[in-house]
Amino acid sequence: MSNGCFFNLAAHLFRYTGNTTYFATADKTFSWMQKIGFIDSKTWAIYDGGHVQNNCTDINKAQFTYPSALILQGAAFIYNQVSVAPNPCSRLIVSNTMDEQQTGGNSPVWKTNLDNLLDAILKYSFKDGVAFEPACETGGRCTSDMIAFKGYLLRFLGTTAQVAPYTRDKIKSLVTSTAKAAAAHCSGGSSGRACGFSWLESESRKSNATTDGLGEQLTSLAAVESLLFFDASGPVTNATKDSAPAAAGGGGGGGKPGGGNPSGAGKLEMGSLMMVAGLFFLFL
Repeated sequence: MSNGCFFNLAAHLFRYTGNTTYFATADKTFSWMQKIGFIDSKTWAIYDGGHVQNNCTDINKAQFTYPSALILQGAAFIYNQVSVAPNPCSRLIVSNTMDEQQTGGNSPVWKTNLDNLLDAILKYSFKDGVAFEPACETGGRCTSDMIAFKGYLLRFLGTTAQVAPYTRDKIKSLVTSTAKAAAAHCSGGSSGRACGFSWLESESRKSNATTDGLGEQLTSLAAVESLLFFDASGPVTNATKDSAPAAAGGGGGGGKPGGGNPSGAGKLEMGSLMMVAGLFFLFL
């Protein structure tokens, strides 16, 4: 998790600033995660972690949606930045495939990384077209922090679709089917409006009877709210922030530099307020 956060932050800063130092840090971190085995070189599954005292080689191969989506989003940020010309990475060496080196610029390396990570997420973190927590959802074994992970997954998939537009159709269909499933499981609790954690019919009967707390409501809220990503522009960069006045603080700037969409950003902000209001309604 910590390495995934570090990679994501470096990748995000690289896209925002264009500073190649951040790119080098992100690329080195990604390469290390591949080499140590946190990113499976064959399946592209993302594993939970290891212990420092064992040099992180005793890998816990549990798979959770949050770390996988965190790394996917970071790869999407890098793909977006290196796909734009003129490219600040044109003289860098991209070495994140361990034994293989390719020059930067419009190199296909990061598209390949992004495609493989996305395919693995769709394979391991969705079941019957609905987001699923692979390590613990079966049998209702997720702890309170794990209950929030699918919300991160869906939000990070939304951002990925924005900054890597070619992934949009594939991601949107799954986010849409997940949002529908989540909303269909918001009729529980004493109010008859509380949301359950599992959105799969095969699992919800086992787990939702005892999972209608705040975490479940927030995760279900994220599932529905993630639909708004497809009507809003992507996050801005330092070079494009002034072209998107309605997106102050890092809002919409489109899938590539330039062309902020204040209308889309406004929709996202208004939608967020409406969703939060709906969340309070659940507890009336």
